[in-house]
Amino acid sequence: MSRCTCCERPRARPASRRGRRRPGPARAARRRRRLSGVPVVGVRGPDVQLGVPGAARHAVPGGRRHRGGAALPRRMAPRAPRRRPPGPRTRSPRRTRGDDMSQVAQMHSGVEPAETPLTPESWGKLGMWIFLAGDAVGFGTLLAAYGAMRATSADWPNPYDVLGINLTAFMTFLLICSSVTMVKALEWLGRGDRGKCNMFLGFTALGGAIFVSLQAYEWTHLINSGLHVDGNPWGAALFGTSFFIVTGFHGLHVTGGVIYLLSMMRYVANRPDPAASYNAVEIAGLYWHFVDLVWIMVFTFMYLL
Repeated sequence: MSRCTCCERPRARPASRRGRRRPGPARAARRRRRLSGVPVVGVRGPDVQLGVPGAARHAVPGGRRHRGGAALPRRMAPRAPRRRPPGPRTRSPRRTRGDDMSQVAQMHSGVEPAETPLTPESWGKLGMWIFLAGDAVGFGTLLAAYGAMRATSADWPNPYDVLGINLTAFMTFLLICSSVTMVKALEWLGRGDRGKCNMFLGFTALGGAIFVSLQAYEWTHLINSGLHVDGNPWGAALFGTSFFIVTGFHGLHVTGGVIYLLSMMRYVANRPDPAASYNAVEIAGLYWHFVDLVWIMVFTFMYLL
């Protein structure tokens, strides 16, 4: 008499085989076959008798056998094949790095820069800076020559004993104040007040005119004392030569600056829009500040040292 094996309790695996796992690829292949319904030889679960009572009740996905019955294979719904749309097949063009860069350039082609580098305002400032750079080289050369002559002359007079330091100090203070009024003129023009801008421009020009007048007075006093371009009663003759050349060169710059500021006053008055004349006044301010800075250097090297 044959025994019914469907309700038999499966034998326990030996202790030596417990915890072991089959190799990864083989185990995965068996699992795929079990899920697809193909019987696998030597594996429990897929090939069962459907006539056994209670088999369907105890079946679980994956085809693994349980105590109460056998497992049934899980049927998977067939996947619909992909269909190619009618018409000729076209290949997309191969993208290169150059194509990506060209697309990025097209995306940013409509973005305008914050400031165009070649504007009339920029050209005006650039021209003034070039002029000031050349002027700085000229003043630097004159001061360097003055220092060389002073270092090589044994009978060079002391500037503090010959020149009027108190008067020159007041002239220096006057030029510094004129720089402050120049800054205030540009500030009020930026606020849109042309009247106050012209007022401070007038103060600046007045300070420059007073400076030139005091320098002319100083020259007259020194000439009457015997100091000339080719002569010096207190020592080396080159002292008078260097003094008149350096201070005269700076005095010409101050005189030109006064005329420049007066023309700026007329320029601002004839422009209804303050913004239209702001750049021109700013360029004039660059020139005036440079003249003041140069005088501080001249005063330090020729009067104090």
